[in-house]
Amino acid sequence: MNPSDYGLRYDFVGQHAREKRRLRSNKRSSAAPRQTRNLSEGVCFVPLRKTTVESGFVEVGEGVHLYYESHGEGRPLLFIHAWSLSTRVWWEQVHAFRGKYRVITLDLRGHGNSSKTWDGHTVAQYGRDIRHFLMRLHLKDVILIGWSIGTAVIQEYLKQFGGADLKGVVFDDQSPYFFKEPGWRYGLKRGKFTP
Repeated sequence: MNPSDYGLRYDFVGQHAREKRRLRSNKRSSAAPRQTRNLSEGVCFVPLRKTTVESGFVEVGEGVHLYYESHGEGRPLLFIHAWSLSTRVWWEQVHAFRGKYRVITLDLRGHGNSSKTWDGHTVAQYGRDIRHFLMRLHLKDVILIGWSIGTAVIQEYLKQFGGADLKGVVFDDQSPYFFKEPGWRYGLKRGKFTP
């Protein structure tokens, strides 16, 4: 048995033997909602619900396939996760926005269910992967939403392709510019934000 049999998924790398044994002994129905639990050992279980409208893989390069999930209908919101995470980190946002928007989450190359590659792990390549992804799914007027390194991927996309097929961008938890200069007072100085 594995956690997905109980309506749970691993969100971070690692296993916790005691939690695994508990899951085996307490066979839970996936219909019963469960609160997210963060364990000090680095494992996070997230509840699953059968609401995925579409999921699959998109080839963005020779032998490189990005896994994605799409929920709801409307203007597309594409969520780009932080380093070493996956589509699963956006589960609460999927539920919050899927009633009004088409919420798309993807795993960057080397992450989650996407192809594991030895090369191409640069922000510049991730930006190109996003461009190929948008083109393959014929997405227009997309709002890109990035968290942590996801914001750097969006910045690289904008640098390489401008606003091609985009309606807007959202940066979560990272400044769009890191240096304090005239006209921008939110830069970094000695590792801290300066007012």
